[in-house]
Amino acid sequence: IRGMRVELGEIEAGLQACDGIAQAVVEARKDETGDTRLIAYVVPENMDALAQDGGVGCVRIVDLDGLVDIETVRANLRRSLPDHMVPAGFVGIDRIPLTSSGKVDRKGLPDADVSLQR
Repeated sequence: IRGMRVELGEIEAGLQACDGIAQAVVEARKDETGDTRLIAYVVPENMDALAQDGGVGCVRIVDLDGLVDIETVRANLRRSLPDHMVPAGFVGIDRIPLTSSGKVDRKGLPDADVSLQR
């Protein structure tokens, strides 16, 4: 991104090591100005309180307030990753969408609307 090497798997591993995050997927997405930004889709640890649909149907957006402290997550990531690999936006989701073969269905992730990001 902008000439810098980015390892999405490294970022995802760093996110999953943070308190309050059970799972994470990071995508490089273009914003409304055409710039590429890293967006972290995170499943909070306490998602068992919400009904899970077993991987069928749409992924629901989850408000991260009170579940994940995004500023603490960013600070933790900055300790182990270069600044350009810290996601610009965070979107809470209830589950990671999977394909029929069990891989992450990146097309099943919700649009990273700026109003949903933290």
